[in-house]
Amino acid sequence: VWSETKVRIVDPETRVVCAPGRIGEIWIASDSVAQGYWRRPEQTEIVFRATLVNEPGTWLRTGDLGALYHGQLLVTGRLKDLLIVRGSKHYPQDLELTTERQHAAIRAGCCAAFTVDGLDGEAIALAAEIDARQIEQTNGTQLDDIAAAIRRGVIEQHGIQLHAIALLKPGTLPKTTSGKLQRHACRAAFTGRKLDELHRWTQAAANPRRHSLESAS
Repeated sequence: VWSETKVRIVDPETRVVCAPGRIGEIWIASDSVAQGYWRRPEQTEIVFRATLVNEPGTWLRTGDLGALYHGQLLVTGRLKDLLIVRGSKHYPQDLELTTERQHAAIRAGCCAAFTVDGLDGEAIALAAEIDARQIEQTNGTQLDDIAAAIRRGVIEQHGIQLHAIALLKPGTLPKTTSGKLQRHACRAAFTGRKLDELHRWTQAAANPRRHSLESAS
């Protein structure tokens, strides 16, 4: 942490400073912090003038997650990207890396994990680009095998039953011009069926009897 900048790692729900080594939201205070958003007073109050429970002053909520470890600030991700299902927190980057490793046809850096409405509340879906050169042909059977491999890998590594998987054509996953994943845009495109999909697997389709019973109830 440079110069006079103050950094606190904070539980975003309780506004209490986290213990050393624990991950929380990164809050900062410094003369370099702007006064707020232009003509957006409500958001300015929330983001630029946050207060801690047991410490005076106002703080900027960065929206980044991280921890202080041996005097170093480690950034672990974005708060808005964190996946919370049944009270458990998961980093999308972890699920995406696991997904990439399940088949040679899954393109590295071209997977996105995000939450969707599942059968029992919030659930997790994955979108992944497929390199057609790594498979014999993009038929339903082979693509379904890739989706099955992804499901097995995510269950084994993270204990998560995925709700849906979308396998996409190369270069179609939503990204910024600098190549950064746009997970929220991907979620919106997935729910609106606007992704360029080669194959889609859903838990509801795989368990039609359960889905129909729950719909009836």
